[in-house]
Amino acid sequence: DMNHAKEELDMEKIGLSAIALLLCGCSAAGVVKSNDPWQNLAQADVLIEHGRATAAEKLIVEARNLCKEDAVCHAMADREYALLLLSSSVGSTWAEHYKEQGFIDQTVNLQNRTIKAAAYLEQAATQLNTTTAYDKLSNVQLLKASVYQELQDQKSTCSSLAQALTAYQDNLRHNPGAAPQGVDGYASLGDYIIARQKAVRCM
Repeated sequence: DMNHAKEELDMEKIGLSAIALLLCGCSAAGVVKSNDPWQNLAQADVLIEHGRATAAEKLIVEARNLCKEDAVCHAMADREYALLLLSSSVGSTWAEHYKEQGFIDQTVNLQNRTIKAAAYLEQAATQLNTTTAYDKLSNVQLLKASVYQELQDQKSTCSSLAQALTAYQDNLRHNPGAAPQGVDGYASLGDYIIARQKAVRCM
């Protein structure tokens, strides 16, 4: 009967679209765009973790446009873009795509992406310095230290670690009840930063 035929046709359509998704490896499958930049950044984070770089990149750029005048939001979008550039899938799964299509930020390429990630984190830190988001600032500075360490730039690594420690101390001073997330094996985040300073021979 007609209904049965229609059902079969619908199933066929669903089957075809599933195959199309598998074939194109569509980066945007299952991505829900939101008018909330924070939601887009959280989703981009999950996508990066799952190796879906191009979908994450679009969401980060979308989030930045939605941040308007919010400095913390802009800083977190820059941080997320840095994480995207540092992610392993950019240099593996999506290397061919980025070689051919390029990044949305056209000044980035596969060769300079680590240096560009450092620049995005510098930008994020500069914006956070105008706010009281000390916890986010210490996080960005620690990330930045790791990137500079990878680039074998000791001076910038040490400078980032010193700024991370200052932001951590500012956070405790301004928010006495704050309990910054620690790092396993260390009594506090401050202890962890100091241990890293010693390891890199900053002190």
